[in-house]
Amino acid sequence: MKISLKNFSNIDLHIPDGVFKPTETSNLLVESVLETIKSPLKILDLGAGSGIVGIILGKSKIVKFPLYASDLSKESINAIQINCDRNNIPVEVRKGSLFTPWIGECFDCIINDISGISESVASISPWFDNISCSSGVDGSDLTISVLANANKYLHPKGSVFFPVISFSNTEKIIEFAKRNFNEVMLIKRREWPLPKTMYKNIALLKELKDKGYIDFKESFGMVICYTEIYCAKL
Repeated sequence: MKISLKNFSNIDLHIPDGVFKPTETSNLLVESVLETIKSPLKILDLGAGSGIVGIILGKSKIVKFPLYASDLSKESINAIQINCDRNNIPVEVRKGSLFTPWIGECFDCIINDISGISESVASISPWFDNISCSSGVDGSDLTISVLANANKYLHPKGSVFFPVISFSNTEKIIEFAKRNFNEVMLIKRREWPLPKTMYKNIALLKELKDKGYIDFKESFGMVICYTEIYCAKL
């Protein structure tokens, strides 16, 4: 499968059913890491999906090989190995939830690529076709779990890159990060229009927004959402 996203052009990926396809969030993660990190580091791609984020970082020479990558699904683990082999990226791949596969390991940088939107939104979105999403009603469960445990898997002065998407309780996630890290920096923010296929569920989205679970704005008949990438440092 050829990926047409900006930073992934001409990358041929094996993405079978059940493996999350790269999105603009994947793009922003790559851009944010490349703008922040200038020398090779021991990097963990957590919830790596097809492995695309780690592959691009490896090609950009900021990974101290091997790349470390994990995901919950067997399909993703197989895809990560195949895609890294295709792109000559040395990788150690492990299967499991969150940090479970990495007990006893420490990294310079953790990239959180795990689902971070409300389960209710995921169920009506075009992004989670045959892919599970267990991030809770406000989309914060998995991100907060990563942030709560990351310090056990980071070297001193290590950092975590994580996306915050408006289809989650953004304030809750950011406040939690600030309580658990010495420094939390916004690296990038990008607004994007709601996919047309989701307008039929606008009543549900407005209900979730009214409850404080998600956020978006309406402008000239369009629903505008956003993605932010943060870097949290010990």
